[in-house]
Amino acid sequence: MVKYKLYVPGIHCDHCKMRISKALKDIGEQDFEISVVDKVVTLRTENIEGVIKKLGEIEYTPQSVTKLPE
Repeated sequence: MVKYKLYVPGIHCDHCKMRISKALKDIGEQDFEISVVDKVVTLRTENIEGVIKKLGEIEYTPQSVTKLPE
């Protein structure tokens, strides 16, 4: 698994956090954290393209994606 940090400027509240969490779980992602304050999703995945696509489908397209060191 690779660790990523996604900056998602559309995150504003706990409702946003719940929508993103549900979307990630819907595609099988389990190892993630969402920070409303920082507007960041941090996760470990082998499917970053699928994650980015899913977030875009629910209108939370990441502005940046950074691969983090293990």
